[in-house]
Amino acid sequence: MDEAILNNLDQAMRNDDLATVATLLDEHPDLISTPVRSRSWGPPLSHAANLGKLNIVAALLRRHPADVEHAFGRACLQGQLAVARYLLAQSPALGEGLESALFGPCEALKPAAIPLLIELGADPNAVWEHGGTVLDMAICSYMWEGRPATIEALVQGGLDFEDGPEMDIHRGRADALAARLDADPELVHRPSNFRAGKEYGGLYGGAPLIRPTLLHICAEFGAVEEARLLLDRGADPNARCVPDEAGIGDQTPLFHAVASNKNHAFPVLELLVEKGADPNARATVRVPRTGLQSVQSDDPVLEQVTPLGYALNYPNNEHHKPHPDAIEYLQMRDGRV
Repeated sequence: MDEAILNNLDQAMRNDDLATVATLLDEHPDLISTPVRSRSWGPPLSHAANLGKLNIVAALLRRHPADVEHAFGRACLQGQLAVARYLLAQSPALGEGLESALFGPCEALKPAAIPLLIELGADPNAVWEHGGTVLDMAICSYMWEGRPATIEALVQGGLDFEDGPEMDIHRGRADALAARLDADPELVHRPSNFRAGKEYGGLYGGAPLIRPTLLHICAEFGAVEEARLLLDRGADPNARCVPDEAGIGDQTPLFHAVASNKNHAFPVLELLVEKGADPNARATVRVPRTGLQSVQSDDPVLEQVTPLGYALNYPNNEHHKPHPDAIEYLQMRDGRV
């Protein structure tokens, strides 16, 4: 499909120009099933749902109802509540897949649709076919912005969860964490038993024998306020995870901050260095023939690396793709490979 035609359709949708949308679809019948902007956004019905254009959604649904399931998922993911309600009313069978729809906004940390989906019958405690839960999705998305609100929406919707300091961090509840530390000051030093899920968990949750401290959790997920609280209460910026039986996984919090994608953990990285984190502390990782990996690998070789070496040689994984600022910052702090 000609790119100019797709651009015209996209612009007409964004402008709520139903007449132009209809004309383009009449002139180009194949357009109805062609992804408009990307495959994930999908064909015109899904694209309109993604944008929250209810009038256009209604018109397109009459033309091509086959795309309704994908469109409903996109509306839920983007928090387009009016569109989601309309699609569900028009296609009640969508109610049979509400749990699946719930995973989208939890993974993307877009909580607006969560109350609606739970109200419509989605179970916040449902287990995914691979063993994870919506809470796993929310925790292990490797972004900070939106995580506390997403988890709070699940909690308000009836989520069953193991209450503890780790969840205080993920919920952005520095006040609750402070109260726990008042009652048990040793929490700042104690390795955590928390498990984010069976299939997820970043540098520690997916590896059942590696135990981080609370500061490691803050570092990986970008919880700067909670990290500052722990450091002020005596947490060691050079504390190490309890490694597995092979001695793998003994990273300091700085490794976890470096290995987080985007830039959400960069403030924690700066804070750790300011508070005395050693940029040249070494940890044992598995090194396959293709480069460094954090937790699991076929045919691994053990090697000791620094946080900078870890960042520069990390495999091309979007969940663990160090931000360039983190690499530059460590180099400026005389970090060595």
